[in-house]
Amino acid sequence: PPNSIYNHLAMNGVRIPKEELFNVSGDEVMFPGDPKGESGNVINCRCTVATVPRRDKNGRIIRTDRINTV
Repeated sequence: PPNSIYNHLAMNGVRIPKEELFNVSGDEVMFPGDPKGESGNVINCRCTVATVPRRDKNGRIIRTDRINTV
C-alpha cells in the first residue's frame, strides 16, 4: 500500500557511498533484500542498486589508482 511504512518510494534515486548502509523505514540494510533487514523491507523487495561513477566539474570520470604498498 502507498501509505505503508514499508513503501520504498522515498528511496527512489537515493545515492549513498558504497561503504554506508541504506536507511529504509528506519531499518539499516547493506543492499536490497538484505536478510538482516525487517521482513517488510525484504519480502517482495524489487529495489535495485547501481554503481554511479563520480565525475569532476567537466563531467569526466574521477579515477582512483589503487597502489599496493608493502
